[in-house]
Amino acid sequence: MEAAALQASIKTAYDQERWSEVIELVSQTNWQNEALLPSEALALCEALFRKSGTETKAANYAKLFIDFYGDIEEVKALKGIRGRYQKWRGDDDKSDGKYEDAIEWYEAAITWLSYLPSTKLSAETSLLECKKLLKEQKEREAEARRRLEQEEAAERAAAQKREAERNAFLAKSLKDVPGLSTAVLNKLSGAGITTLRDLKSYSMHKIDAIPGIGDVAMSEIRAYKNKHSL
Repeated sequence: MEAAALQASIKTAYDQERWSEVIELVSQTNWQNEALLPSEALALCEALFRKSGTETKAANYAKLFIDFYGDIEEVKALKGIRGRYQKWRGDDDKSDGKYEDAIEWYEAAITWLSYLPSTKLSAETSLLECKKLLKEQKEREAEARRRLEQEEAAERAAAQKREAERNAFLAKSLKDVPGLSTAVLNKLSGAGITTLRDLKSYSMHKIDAIPGIGDVAMSEIRAYKNKHSL
């Protein structure tokens, strides 16, 4: 296809928003040896941006063309493509609740959207919304951390209380906690076992070795230890 006919085909496809065709036609130009015409570069970037999956490539190409062409009319539209891309990324992150990332995209977009005032205003509005949402998100996270810290502190306090109560219980004399006969108490006392803690520290095997402790006494002590988790 001759250059003039190819340029006309690209313009037609562009005007009719046939984006895949625009990309295909631009690929047929002599771009390896000659720079694309500004109109072709603009058509390519717009097509890439509008075609799903190639948006990032559109923004990257737009930046290259902006730097290459300098201050010409088509550059305004190329800047708009780059700004629209950044706003699109911001919108995506905002919808996913990634407000800090979205804020960065919106701030970048605003710098490129001077020639698209309505899109720039939309980006500015979204930026303000994101900042508000981020503030609320951080407040919720702070409140969640505060509640978690309170719950953990309450759990620690409850555990400390249970431990203190258990220690106080284990310090009690065996005589003050009913369940053992006088005969068994006397035999245990003779072995130096006078408190619940003392009894807890003795295994049933060691207790069985105490003189005078028979099967009946062992059964009594075993039931006592089980009852009080000793």
